[in-house]
Amino acid sequence: MALFGRQLNAAVRRFASAAPSSDGHESFKCSDLKVIHASGSQLRPKPGPGAVLKFGHTFSDHMFEVDYCETNGWGKPVISPLHDFVIHPAAKVTTKFSKTLYCTT
Repeated sequence: MALFGRQLNAAVRRFASAAPSSDGHESFKCSDLKVIHASGSQLRPKPGPGAVLKFGHTFSDHMFEVDYCETNGWGKPVISPLHDFVIHPAAKVTTKFSKTLYCTT
């Protein structure tokens, strides 16, 4: 079953990347990726071998961000140290246990 899932994911990525964008903008590119490494106090404690990981309690040192604007499309992607981000109270987003796109215009 896991092998089928990997094959399906690979097929979806292949066809999604080849499909033209419905908004006329290109996607962001890996070659534009900027990486800002965490250091010192930004580094989070690492769980030990065999540790029980609880959802919502163990976080990475880094996070991925890329801006999107209706007029200009995708911005440059950034991997940066984990940090808070601000969402306007009237923003039309749902924060669930899935990926969410935050659009600021």
